[in-house]
Amino acid sequence: MKSTLRFLSIIFMLLVSTAKAQWEPGVAIGGSGYMGEMNSRNPFKFTDLAGGIHLRYNFSDFFAFRGSLMIGKIQGNDSTSNFTFNKERNLSFTSSIEELGTQLEFNFFRYQPGSKDYRFTPYVFTGFNIFRFNPKATYQGKEYELQKLGTEGQGTTLNKEGKYSLVNFSIPYGVGIKYNFLDNYTFNIEAGYRSTATDYLDDVGGTYVDKVLLAQKNGSVAALLSDRSGELNDGVYSGVPQTQRGDLKKKDNYMFATIGISYTFVRVRCPGISNFRKIQKLK
Repeated sequence: MKSTLRFLSIIFMLLVSTAKAQWEPGVAIGGSGYMGEMNSRNPFKFTDLAGGIHLRYNFSDFFAFRGSLMIGKIQGNDSTSNFTFNKERNLSFTSSIEELGTQLEFNFFRYQPGSKDYRFTPYVFTGFNIFRFNPKATYQGKEYELQKLGTEGQGTTLNKEGKYSLVNFSIPYGVGIKYNFLDNYTFNIEAGYRSTATDYLDDVGGTYVDKVLLAQKNGSVAALLSDRSGELNDGVYSGVPQTQRGDLKKKDNYMFATIGISYTFVRVRCPGISNFRKIQKLK
């Protein structure tokens, strides 16, 4: 009986001493941006504030699983572009981004929060996100939700496609560094891109449609916001029906760059097996 209890005690202590049950709730704040029809060349164009919360589970020294909630904003404006086509098109948008996701992190170095030797590492991550967006534009002082308008004739006989969904998914990928500066506190810097399954973060992705017919089917505001080139050219519009309104890329992307801090519930430290044996000998 004593030998059985001793054996079970040793097994229990081995399990506890090697367990990596380290949970890390944290917060992050930084910037957000997007790449699409109104920013096709600059992957470092962060235009707005973003922030969020996360819960990380360090299940080994090299891998961690993370759930996160991020909220940000993206925007684009043709009038600030360096390209003639964009300036003449004269479209603009803003959109909120609300993202719920899961990511897997891989640490390049051994990482153990609470350890004196393994408290810093660069890392990479990828995963799967669900996000919501809603592109809007301002016209004569009033803000309009562009998806509802169907500015490319979505939802009518002018366009074979229905209105795009405002809920979509993205594949995140990025890099970061983290530093455990106290036993329980970790500081990190991270930058990540999100490859989405939609080309309509900015409400631009297809071709122009006839503005007269669009006004009849979706309303005058839809026609006005489908082609705003005439606002710069004395009423002369360059949006010829069936010509390209967007670029040739099929999908838009958005990105976050953040700094954050998290609190680690460091694993319980138990006596080693050698100490256990010493105690047994004393008995």
